[in-house]
Amino acid sequence: MIDLENKTVLVTGAGGSIGSQLCREILKSNVKILKAFDTSEYNLHKLGQELESSKIRLLVGDVRDRDRLSRAIRGTDLIIHAAALKHVKICEYNPDEAFKTNVQGSQNVVDLARFHDVKKSILISTDKAANPSSVMGTTKLLAEKMFLNAPSIQGNDAKFYVVRFGNVFGSKGSVVEIFHDLLRKNGPLSLTDKDVCRYFMSIEQACKLILTTLEISEGNETFILKMKKAKILDVANRICYFMKGNENFEWYETGLSPGEKLDEILMSDQEKMLCSETENFYIINNGRNAPHYNDTLNLEKKNKYELDDFYMSNQEIDDMILDWSRSQNLEDKS
Repeated sequence: MIDLENKTVLVTGAGGSIGSQLCREILKSNVKILKAFDTSEYNLHKLGQELESSKIRLLVGDVRDRDRLSRAIRGTDLIIHAAALKHVKICEYNPDEAFKTNVQGSQNVVDLARFHDVKKSILISTDKAANPSSVMGTTKLLAEKMFLNAPSIQGNDAKFYVVRFGNVFGSKGSVVEIFHDLLRKNGPLSLTDKDVCRYFMSIEQACKLILTTLEISEGNETFILKMKKAKILDVANRICYFMKGNENFEWYETGLSPGEKLDEILMSDQEKMLCSETENFYIINNGRNAPHYNDTLNLEKKNKYELDDFYMSNQEIDDMILDWSRSQNLEDKS
């Protein structure tokens, strides 16, 4: 665990799946103060009841509200910016709201982090920001650019960087939750396309990525966990097997939603030229060398770019389902 002794940490979006798990992990350290910042009073109340720590401060607020955010950031050493509108379909039909939260909200975080001399700020982003086809992906790419360009402004030694996630398995409102609820009611499942593939990671893997980068980042990098992908239909099959002991269920196709991709990528072709890798991470150096990463290999020098070649086995999908079910106190019928 990173050393957070005498440090004050602010987590935006603290009431969400990732934000709340980050709060749990941070409180295991020697942090001085943890500020949990979220728009939802209910989610903050639940988080506070669960954690029951004298170190936590529950702050209701919106990253769109610059004055409120400034008061929250004052006196902070580290910001983890997880607040976002994240659902592709909703953002597609509410582009103005997605822009206000994901772009203007992120700009507020960057500006105020610099103003209050915050030493390190991290943006939680998404693979949908790589060659985006959706409003959500585009707004997250813009947020990434704001964080990565912030160090180029002279007069401040603050560090800004990005961690890019795939789909977090079992997060609130995820396809896993939706499929489980529909199968429990014996309803048919709707798939936009039977060949849709997504990268998956567990909430624990996501938080580990963030906390690991705190230890090694020099600033101006994008970190991506090495993930495997799975067909959404395969995930549905394994959830059904988990619940019923077989893969017999009804499903139908609706066609890809506006902005939705058939297959995600982790980085663009341009980013591959700037990318090196360790055993567990891809690191996009965004135009700068990072000589302290002693065990990296530049992807440009490899004979074959392998990011798209790794698919999850049924056992790996089952393991993720089992871990998620235990966190939800669900019963395995397989």
